[in-house]
Amino acid sequence: MTAPRIPSFNAEVGDTKHWFTRQGGPLSDSALAEVDEIFRNRWRTLLSVDDMVEGLVNRLEEEGILDNTYFIYTSDHGYHRGGVWHAHRQEAAI
Repeated sequence: MTAPRIPSFNAEVGDTKHWFTRQGGPLSDSALAEVDEIFRNRWRTLLSVDDMVEGLVNRLEEEGILDNTYFIYTSDHGYHRGGVWHAHRQEAAI
């Protein structure tokens, strides 16, 4: 499984882009491999959430209270490899 390669992925950028985006140039093969590993890890994390929700639903069903239960999901949009710095303020504010 690889990260989506949309047209803007790893593309050359011009002077009109944000200064941070202009840094470094195209990704190396090792950097691309790391991007893909991070992408796979995000899916692995999601699968663990699926397992937890399945267990919760099964337990609520066993207790006979599933039909009277609401599920509310929220997310911090976060899989930042342990970092706290954000390139975009909107992301940090969510």
